[in-house]
Amino acid sequence: MRIVRALLPALALLAAASAASAQTPAKDAVSPASEAKVGALSTSAPGTITLRGLNGETEVLTSAQLAALPHQTVTLSHEGKDTVYAGPTLSELLRDIGAPMGVKLHGQGVNDVVFVTAADQYRVVLTLAEVDPSFHKGAKVILADQADGKPLDPKEGPFRLVVDGDLKPARSARSVVEIDLKHLP
Repeated sequence: MRIVRALLPALALLAAASAASAQTPAKDAVSPASEAKVGALSTSAPGTITLRGLNGETEVLTSAQLAALPHQTVTLSHEGKDTVYAGPTLSELLRDIGAPMGVKLHGQGVNDVVFVTAADQYRVVLTLAEVDPSFHKGAKVILADQADGKPLDPKEGPFRLVVDGDLKPARSARSVVEIDLKHLP
């Protein structure tokens, strides 16, 4: 329930931003200074992913660098078919760019949000608490680079967000190019 309450301000903020975008040019709903631009083409080079932290830390990872990281697996069920995805946990990737995790994630930090953007500008929003394994049992969020032991096909890769435990795969975004961690105002 705490995670749901933490996500409500983000959803309200996104709804307000959507309403405002109908009247003004598109802006980042959380930070006007952000490099992410809604509707713009990705700034990531093909086969790379850009990670941005709370204090401007930026890391660009290649497919080879991501493949070298420790992997976890998540089984995603969709339309009667199970697929086993493998990749590093999102929490480990975010920790590398300064995200507070574990005992460091408390107070206002539980309201931090993670924007995951796909190449076609499809966006998924998670709270940092949803990503941190110390906040829940069992469920994992990974950035997959493999499906059933093979590299992702071009239709869904090279990187796919996979959210364990979701009954619908709507948050398991394909062709992820950017991950941004933001404070809610």
